[in-house]
Amino acid sequence: MRTPIIFAATAITLAVVGLCACTAGRLTAADSPRDAPQVAPAAPFGPVSAVTVTFSDEAQQLAVTDARLTPDAVAVAVEHELQVHQLYAPASASVHRSLAITVENFTNELASNTRILGFTYRNVMLNAMVQVQGAAAAAQPPFDVHARVRITSRATAAEGSSLAQLYTRFAVVTVAALRGVEPPSP
Repeated sequence: MRTPIIFAATAITLAVVGLCACTAGRLTAADSPRDAPQVAPAAPFGPVSAVTVTFSDEAQQLAVTDARLTPDAVAVAVEHELQVHQLYAPASASVHRSLAITVENFTNELASNTRILGFTYRNVMLNAMVQVQGAAAAAQPPFDVHARVRITSRATAAEGSSLAQLYTRFAVVTVAALRGVEPPSP
């Protein structure tokens, strides 16, 4: 009679140890000082009429191997975040400011070698240079944005899950930098 109880307790203990191993490297705002721009614009930021995203040579090579990495997806996420803060005016004739974002690097690595209930955990990071172009662009120097997230997926391959969380985090950090405020915690 005690054998099933011992097996159940052992299974629970192993599951807890496995979960602890998977979350030991969890990224938080306090642990990740690079998840903020290196230089934040000081002046209040006005609306933009366009967002263009390009890839550096290194990022283009990475995009060839990972179809989830696209400039359009990054641009759409940034445009959406700008809309949330009422800073996006694509049809306005009076707005002559745009954002030029150059994605410089993308990393996608295992956060842990443990799979729990079929889930894998990956740390993904997107690095880019953001430049304001057009009116008042001289007052705002280009700045780096580093966005990191942890993706949980049942897929076995590195390319199995969506990068929507990463793109959203990148957009939040970018727009917070443009507004001159700290990005919210992930």
